[in-house]
Amino acid sequence: MERDPTLTLSSVMSAVKDVANVRMLGLGLGLPDSVGKMVQRGHPMDVQRQQLEVATKWLERDSSASWSKLAAALEGMGLDVPAMKIRKQHLNDGVSQDTVSSGVSQSPSASSGVQHHTNGSNELPPGAAGVSFDSNSPNRVTDDSVGILQGQGGVSADIGGVSADIGGTSLDPVAAGGSEDPSEVSLCPSDLQRLYDLLHRTKHDWRKIGERLGFSFEQLSDISFTHALHNDEDYFQELLRLWLERTPDCTTMKILADALSSAGYERIANQLKETF
Repeated sequence: MERDPTLTLSSVMSAVKDVANVRMLGLGLGLPDSVGKMVQRGHPMDVQRQQLEVATKWLERDSSASWSKLAAALEGMGLDVPAMKIRKQHLNDGVSQDTVSSGVSQSPSASSGVQHHTNGSNELPPGAAGVSFDSNSPNRVTDDSVGILQGQGGVSADIGGVSADIGGTSLDPVAAGGSEDPSEVSLCPSDLQRLYDLLHRTKHDWRKIGERLGFSFEQLSDISFTHALHNDEDYFQELLRLWLERTPDCTTMKILADALSSAGYERIANQLKETF
């Protein structure tokens, strides 16, 4: 089963930002207790770093990681509020079936019954109540072009890149999936040389950047003790190589840019965003 693309490191960090017992969170997510202990020993006073390392290790190790698993782990800790937020935002538990079904029908007959009007009115046939379209749009509704997202006070849909309103909430086409947010584009191993050429001025702070990318003290020590590596240039290239080999949702441009900014390289972080 393919992982939900919204389950990224940054989104998981946002969901667990109020978790204080990170060791128990790791256990709830199926990580060995030794991982939680190691993370706590490495950063005894930094809960945010503990959260980052546990979230990173979970996404790296669990190929079936999901929002439902995270929500269940939080519920098991008695943290019902963040768990409920996850269920509403990512599992559609907060959208009633009546609202969804009255908004857009998935059957061919229903979708083919939604017609475009050019007389200035947005008249809709029975079964499509609640869906409004721009009267100047040439787009038609088809079964495979409708994407439903939860909105404030209703459900919004992106239809062929056109913003639609279901139940009174408008949604920007980009937010509904009309185009991908460049900051969420995943980098891959083939980008290694381009990245190093752009970021080589930060090589002397490779450890600081590595920490902000979720590498543990032990992992960074392994890099520095590798006999084939001799200087900061080698260490930084190896750090980037290892990071790029992580799962795509852990290697987005946003994650790297945030790590650079946090390490004091905001200008280079901005250059990264402009280059990729």
